[in-house]
Amino acid sequence: FNFCKLLIQVDGTHLYDKYRCTLLIATTQDGNNNVLPLAFAVVEGETLLAWS
Repeated sequence: FNFCKLLIQVDGTHLYDKYRCTLLIATTQDGNNNVLPLAFAVVEGETLLAWS
């Protein structure tokens, strides 16, 4: 990680059908512009129950 850019990108996508959740992922790029995953999480999503 010494040669990674000082930028972390966060993105999310919705999972459908059996898994009605949201997948979040944080990535960065190295000096060769390769995308490296840093972390990911599967969360419940934006529901009223989750925000209360």
